[in-house]
Amino acid sequence: MKLNYSLQTCSRVIKATNVVSSEAIVSHVVYDSRKVLSGNGALFFALHGTNRSGETFIFDAYEKGVRWFVIDEKVAVPTLPDAIFIQVIDP
Repeated sequence: MKLNYSLQTCSRVIKATNVVSSEAIVSHVVYDSRKVLSGNGALFFALHGTNRSGETFIFDAYEKGVRWFVIDEKVAVPTLPDAIFIQVIDP
């Protein structure tokens, strides 16, 4: 699915608990770090599963070029250069 929304708009639509003012454009959404083909313009959703938490794959996605992440507000925000974290109640 091809998107064309700013990070600010995305954070507002998903009801982020933190303020994201970036006008950078999100072109696509990913939730599986193994399937990241291009991190450029990708917004990674760290989804909760029955056996795993998406937060454990943030570093994998980051290594593949993803810089924008949607994470649970209860999770500590990792320190990664140039990364933006959008915090929500439930990704």
